[in-house]
Amino acid sequence: MIRVVVTGWVPGFNKVETNKRLRGYLDYDLREAKDTVDAILNGGEVEFELPDDQAIQLCRELNQLGVTLRLEKLD
Repeated sequence: MIRVVVTGWVPGFNKVETNKRLRGYLDYDLREAKDTVDAILNGGEVEFELPDDQAIQLCRELNQLGVTLRLEKLD
């Protein structure tokens, strides 16, 4: 498993597409995804855990959407 830690965003951040990715990968409902995107916009760190392959793919996609993040390998 990998912990994905969202640390912020850069100009051009696409919040609508980020919302869609969170809903797809994390099975969030609309409210959970919106709250998470709002937390990112407000400068809060957001964390979630995914299997290795899903975490890496999600990180690639979020990075393209203007999200800054880091990965932490869990034992």
